[in-house]
Amino acid sequence: MSPANVEVTPPHPDLRPWVELQHSHYLPVWGGVERKMERLSDALVQAGFRVTVCTSAPAAHTEAAAPGGVAVVPHRPFFTRLPLSLLGSQIYERRLQKFLQDRREPTPPQAILAFHFAYAAAARRVWPRVPIGFAAGAAIWDWFSSLYRDRGVPAQPIFWAKRLLALPVEREAVHAANAIFVESLGAGLRRAPSFQKL
Repeated sequence: MSPANVEVTPPHPDLRPWVELQHSHYLPVWGGVERKMERLSDALVQAGFRVTVCTSAPAAHTEAAAPGGVAVVPHRPFFTRLPLSLLGSQIYERRLQKFLQDRREPTPPQAILAFHFAYAAAARRVWPRVPIGFAAGAAIWDWFSSLYRDRGVPAQPIFWAKRLLALPVEREAVHAANAIFVESLGAGLRRAPSFQKL
């Protein structure tokens, strides 16, 4: 049979409901948020969902699939250095937005759970109708506190400037989210009760 007569069967579409988890890091980085994401993604796969994880891709985790049937959607790291890092949150969000717009998916995810404020804000700009949950694992105050608290007096002005300049992006993420999730030691990840958004 000549190649012209060969019938090619298109790949079967994945009909499972699609949930995407988003954060700046994922496996094999072993921080607290990454562990939560792994447990949650495994539970979602077991419950019959298609799960993808959108994350930055340093050389350590550029594989297309993580353990347990979770597909990784890698993007290059968008972190910046001084002086650009003073506007690092805004730059990260804009670069991430461009990456999400350029993805070649026929349809968007049916739900997104963002573990970082830049992902919640960028995803809302790209997919205005997709439900977004914001699990505030990377909140501005905590994130910059962990980066700069032990760096001494010379780093403190940079810490305060970056933190204050990043607040508009975090505020945008809070407004973008359909639900905000908080974690407690006893209850795990839970939806926050209704509150007045910032």
